[in-house]
Amino acid sequence: AQQLEANMVKHQLLPHCSAFGNDKENCNRRCHLVITEEDRVKIHKNFWNCGFTAQQHFLNGHIETELKNSRKRSEFFLTNPQGVRHNVCKKMFVRTLGYNHNKRVTNFIDDRINKPDSYLIEPRGRHTPANKIDTLPIIAHIETYNPEISHYRKEHIVI
Repeated sequence: AQQLEANMVKHQLLPHCSAFGNDKENCNRRCHLVITEEDRVKIHKNFWNCGFTAQQHFLNGHIETELKNSRKRSEFFLTNPQGVRHNVCKKMFVRTLGYNHNKRVTNFIDDRINKPDSYLIEPRGRHTPANKIDTLPIIAHIETYNPEISHYRKEHIVI
């Protein structure tokens, strides 16, 4: 709950997209006409109420990427409460999610292209510890001394 509140404070809903300054009329796709401010608030809240994996699935369902002649072309979609998907500009998409830069989205697109098997899996906690060593050479070295079963056993106790 604390992490959710911290994320909501850190990634607040940002204003609509605009090509020049704050003038909404300059967006070529007219994003502010198809997605209302109330819809943006709901999308933003739902996105941040999810964990990392669910957020990755959200991005996967709302970004379409096409490769042509080794160039990426991405389209971004937001869904209104009626379930209709609307094509929006990248700036509108990123700002609705509460980011003031597009690093998370760009990294997601790159991972989807470069790592198609693992881009939806959360990477945290999956690395091998830096101090972990291979125990097989140690065991093999001990075996070279032909170890035997200890003679200090219960059955050899004199009563």
